[in-house]
Amino acid sequence: MIRLKEYNFKKINFILILLIAFFIPLSKAIIPILIVVSLVISFFNSSFLSNLKIAYYRNNALLLISFYLIISLSLFWSGNIKSGLFDMEVKLSMFLFPIIFLNYGTIKIDEFKHVIHYFIAGNILESLICLSSATYNSLQSNNSYFYYSNFSENLHPSYFAMYLTFAIAGCIYLLKNNYYKKVFYPIIFISFFLVIIFFLSSKAGFLGVALMLPFFIIKLINKRLISLIIAGFGVVIIIAFIYKFNSRVSDFIKEFKTSYNNDTINVYDTSTSDRFKIYKISLSLINENLVYGVGAGDIKDKLIKKYSENNMKHAAEQKLNLHNQYLETLIGEGIIGFIFMMLLFLYPLIYVFKKSNFLLYSFLLITAFHFLFESMLNTQSGVIYFAFFFCFLNFVNKNNDDKVLAPTN
Repeated sequence: MIRLKEYNFKKINFILILLIAFFIPLSKAIIPILIVVSLVISFFNSSFLSNLKIAYYRNNALLLISFYLIISLSLFWSGNIKSGLFDMEVKLSMFLFPIIFLNYGTIKIDEFKHVIHYFIAGNILESLICLSSATYNSLQSNNSYFYYSNFSENLHPSYFAMYLTFAIAGCIYLLKNNYYKKVFYPIIFISFFLVIIFFLSSKAGFLGVALMLPFFIIKLINKRLISLIIAGFGVVIIIAFIYKFNSRVSDFIKEFKTSYNNDTINVYDTSTSDRFKIYKISLSLINENLVYGVGAGDIKDKLIKKYSENNMKHAAEQKLNLHNQYLETLIGEGIIGFIFMMLLFLYPLIYVFKKSNFLLYSFLLITAFHFLFESMLNTQSGVIYFAFFFCFLNFVNKNNDDKVLAPTN
């Protein structure tokens, strides 16, 4: 009877995991509810406490939890406690997902494939919603809505582009592991996602998919020399096409040439100009608080003060963030927090190289790259995606000693 109950709880928890993967690109409101329900169900598992004890031997789970605790400890030297507590609330999934996945235990290879498939399905549905909305709005206003935030109204274009890039990796993994009965389906999905990324017009999204394209092609084609040549031509063609037909990329290059040597930012400066200047002044703030940082609650306050000191009126009025998770962590938690965050990427690479885990490698590379352009762990869209797939790909699949069927292709 107890085993039957545990089986039912595990089955329900797996359904919740599927739903979380599906709703990551679709709804920020539903996912916290699913997390809470999954956590509550975990407490009904009779082996919950014993599973938590095993966490000592699961370094990846401890790394994510430790990073969250370090951010929490920084509240002790933060002046703005209210802002710090809100930041901890946003990042809470970094503490909860390790518990949920640890309690779930082993995962079968078919279950793994289903979760990836549900994430792909969620991205397809969100893409169709964006296409429908953009088509309707364009017809109503006689203006094109197939561009950046006009195209993706519910999800920031950079985050959506990141999801789609990882979804492409998921399609390649499922294709190579014979999940789909016909090769036609994943090829159509990949092509569709590339079109959506173009409409999203995210500079980070363009660069991210261009970065991953050679790796994707090498994975699809066994002959590496041929695949490298094809990938090289493919990247050049894609970059040339995007530069020619997407104004955000061409404007970005022009702004880089003209804005980097400017000393001030005014009301008329663009977001790219803002970022270059913000990166510059953030370095001085890091040097002033190198070891422990300013604390999770004081990052924005300290930045706004620096903006004012450097006559950056537009940045101060708009309360712009760093749009760079590495700098954000260095300012907030100092070199100590930064080291723990980097370990989240570096430590799993040991497993990646040992087991040739394609999806884990793709996730780490895509996420690490997007950390350069967004403060991902400051938003629910970023932190839930990161915490969920970090645990799912990295923590669960590593437990080969528990006879977990870890995908390696």
